[in-house]
Amino acid sequence: MNKLLHNNTLFTLTLLGIATALAFLFFSFVSENTANIALLYIIAQILIARYTNGYLHGLFSSVFSVICINFFFTYPFFRLNFTLSGYPVTFIGMLIITLLTTATTSSLLSDGSILSDAEKSELLENIENDSSWRLNMVENLLSVTRLRSLPSLIIQTT
Repeated sequence: MNKLLHNNTLFTLTLLGIATALAFLFFSFVSENTANIALLYIIAQILIARYTNGYLHGLFSSVFSVICINFFFTYPFFRLNFTLSGYPVTFIGMLIITLLTTATTSSLLSDGSILSDAEKSELLENIENDSSWRLNMVENLLSVTRLRSLPSLIIQTT
């Protein structure tokens, strides 16, 4: 049990470190669009939910991801600022994604030996569709947040 917890923790920290390094690399090339950085963390959360046991590592990765995105990749940089408009929605959205993914994968892993191959492939397809929908939802929420924080532009037509 202790070795399993140690392995899960090491796996979680490694994936979050890789996601953060990739996010910095991505941010150095495309600093205008930070919505895609959240997708890197969501992919890490999905992998953590799939390959670890229980909810603890998924919840930790969700909170860590939200704090990293806020601290490193949103203005003001290298400061925590949870007062940005729409940010609580992003935080809650990432927590919901993690909880649903962790619950689904835990259920799938415990019932995996009972299911037939056709049922397993159908479940995996449904998980993929749901996670794709959730990724798009978070990306849209981040886009709306980014648009609301930009100064309003006035376009005059003659």
